[in-house]
Amino acid sequence: MSVGILSDNGPLEMIVFGLVGGLLYGVLASAAAAKPRREVQDLLGEISRDQYPTVFRAARRGPVPTDPATRTAARKLAGHDLVQARIGTFIALPFAALMIAATVVGRDPESPWFAVLSALTAAVTAYQVYLWRTFKRRIESLALTDDFV
Repeated sequence: MSVGILSDNGPLEMIVFGLVGGLLYGVLASAAAAKPRREVQDLLGEISRDQYPTVFRAARRGPVPTDPATRTAARKLAGHDLVQARIGTFIALPFAALMIAATVVGRDPESPWFAVLSALTAAVTAYQVYLWRTFKRRIESLALTDDFV
């Protein structure tokens, strides 16, 4: 934001605008992050705060916990993350298709920006699909352990 007004205003206006914009962004970003944080806390309600790092690590990678409560919480968290990854995938796919189509159809040979944006969009979509598959496999491994413990 500050760079955008640099050419028209002096340094004091730039600093004030940057501070006000940063504060507004901080308030909006923290409010937007509060709901997902509450959802995860409700999901892991019976788990104590000091077990959170173990549950988060177990939901994504690493050894499967031997404690049944921790393993169940990790499976719930992995299921929640799987749903979020699916949503991200279905949101990213149309944008990736549109960016790639815009690159192929309307590309300006002088400017590489459409190609760069298409590559970034394709990479984000591929990462979302990777997350989706990773969480599915992790849920299966956490569930399989329940049968043997």
